[in-house]
Amino acid sequence: MNRFWRQWNFSLILLVAYLGTFHLWLRLNPSGVMASGLLMATVLSGLLWQASLRGYFANKIDLGIHASVILDIALEATIIPMHEGLTFYVCAAGFAVIIGAYRAWCLRSPAPLAGA
Repeated sequence: MNRFWRQWNFSLILLVAYLGTFHLWLRLNPSGVMASGLLMATVLSGLLWQASLRGYFANKIDLGIHASVILDIALEATIIPMHEGLTFYVCAAGFAVIIGAYRAWCLRSPAPLAGA
């Protein structure tokens, strides 16, 4: 279990943060969406940086696809003023499949992640 957590912790935290942020937005007005989205993107960017420093990412592609989730939160917060419905689950599933499949493939390669 400890190895699993080390290899997947940031990805799982990012997924929970993504879903939690969008659920929060269902209850907020446009200015609240923008403020909370930019705050969440900032916090997640800091966590991304920390994960990068400790060698979490397999390579730059892995880092980039994780960063794209954070970029999505920032763009959704600033471009789309109101959020309704649960269609964000489709986006979350898409991100999870892409990130999960790529990370799983990288973790199976002979060169292990740094710090794993």
